[in-house]
Amino acid sequence: MHRHSHAATEIYYILSGSGVVDLAGTAHDVGVGAMVFIPSHCAHGITNTGSVELEFVFIYAADSIEDERTTYA
Repeated sequence: MHRHSHAATEIYYILSGSGVVDLAGTAHDVGVGAMVFIPSHCAHGITNTGSVELEFVFIYAADSIEDERTTYA
């Protein structure tokens, strides 16, 4: 997922695979079971670095996804 930011706080939970999460320019390795807290307005992205699909759930702290606006860096 390309680097982007938005007003809502977000959480990634990694279901399968491995990757790197970019949080404000700092890289963090992630794998199955990892949970990543992403503060509001923090530029972030995720890249698959493994040989299998990287599957993750993302959770927004917003009243409605329709209320959310994403800005791509």
